[in-house]
Amino acid sequence: MKTTIRIVIAIVISILLVYCATTRKDRHPNLIAGTWKIIATNCDENGNNCVECEADQLCGIVFQFLENGDIVVKGRKTGAYRLEGSRLTIIDGNSTSSVKILHLDKKIMLTMEEGKKSTEKMLRIEQ
Repeated sequence: MKTTIRIVIAIVISILLVYCATTRKDRHPNLIAGTWKIIATNCDENGNNCVECEADQLCGIVFQFLENGDIVVKGRKTGAYRLEGSRLTIIDGNSTSSVKILHLDKKIMLTMEEGKKSTEKMLRIEQ
């Protein structure tokens, strides 16, 4: 009798684990999907002491991260992106680059390029 109860409990737990794993994507939407604009560069790791966008080459660039994994810059598809934990990888033709996402919420994204100590701050301008 105890063995049967243990087997039933193990089966129920397995079913719950499979259910949670398959529905996780629906419960945690892709926060990066949307349109983002670089508003500051050379921030510290906390997103403070930034250089507000003026003459920097990156300033003002608008990125669209589509739900299907495509990335659009200046109105045209330039590649794809992959989000794995706090790492954002951008595949652009033959090149691949990665940034670490230090902060991400519905309005602000703070990223840091590999091997650098400065960050870029982005503002969500559309969902």
